Amino acid sequence: RQSLDQLSQTYTLLRTYRHASLYLMLWFMFSDGVFVLGTIATLFANAEVDWGCGSKTLGLLGLTMLACLASGMGNVVATRLQTRLKLSTKQMLIGSLIVALTIPLWGILGYVIPGIGLKHGWELLV
Repeated sequence: RQSLDQLSQTYTLLRTYRHASLYLMLWFMFSDGVFVLGTIATLFANAEVDWGCGSKTLGLLGLTMLACLASGMGNVVATRLQTRLKLSTKQMLIGSLIVALTIPLWGILGYVIPGIGLKHGWELLV
């Protein structure tokens, strides 16, 4: 009962902080989207990608572990880059979105140029 009362008080207080509630809502949507994309990417890699001489299980495991490590390292590098180059948060967000667009664009190239475009395991690991 006490936890529900605290949750109710927090919700009431959160409504007075419009920016905080908007941030939390947008963060929920963003993190949910990233999680869904990661799941779909793993399913795609399992069904469609030719892993060459390596086993599919090891390739998927490596892909999953590499994604976690790369996201952690990306946070550290992005923070240092922002500090060193004195970039604003808006500039960093735009840069992050441009970098994130390279993966789907590379996949789309696979429809135009045979042999590339997220068809091989090494492309996903790079």
